[in-house]
Amino acid sequence: MVEFENRYYEDEKMTEVYVRRILCGRVRRYGLACTVLGTVMLAAYMVEQNYIWIGIDAAALIVSVAVMLLTPVYTLRQMREHERRIHNGKQVETVITFGDKIQVVEGSLALAVEYSQIMKVYDWEKMYVLMISRQNGIIIHPDGFVKGSLDEFRGFIKDKCVNAKVAL
Repeated sequence: MVEFENRYYEDEKMTEVYVRRILCGRVRRYGLACTVLGTVMLAAYMVEQNYIWIGIDAAALIVSVAVMLLTPVYTLRQMREHERRIHNGKQVETVITFGDKIQVVEGSLALAVEYSQIMKVYDWEKMYVLMISRQNGIIIHPDGFVKGSLDEFRGFIKDKCVNAKVAL
C-alpha cells in the first residue's frame, strides 16, 4: 500500500545543490583545508625567505584551489550528459512511492530500495535526500507530494529509517 507519493521534474538548482553538497562536498572541504594550510605554510616560507618552497607551495595552492573550484563544475556537466544519454535528451518525471519499499521510477529506469538501506537523511529547504550510500541518494522535492505532505513524510521516514542519521 502506497502511503506517500512524490512527483517532480528535476530542475537545475536541485542538481547543482546535490552535486555541490553531496557528490563534491568532501573535495570542497579537503580543498579548503589544504588551501588554509598551504596559505599558512606560504606565509611561513615568506618570513624565512625560502624562495624555492614559496614557489612549490604557491603552485600547490593554485592546484588545490583549481581542483576545489572545478570539480563541481565538471561533475555537474558529466551528470547532465549522463542523464541526457539515458533519457534520449528528454526531461522525464521522477516518481517516488513509499509503501513497503521505496520505489523510484525515472523515465524507463526503476529502482526499489528497502528502508533499512537508508544511511543518512538530508533535510534542506530546496530538497530532501535519502542517502543509500556515500555518493547515491534519492532526491525528494518538498513541493512534489501528490499523496501525503512533507511534514507527515518527515515523521514517516524517521519511524521507518531508525538507523539513518539526520543531517541539516
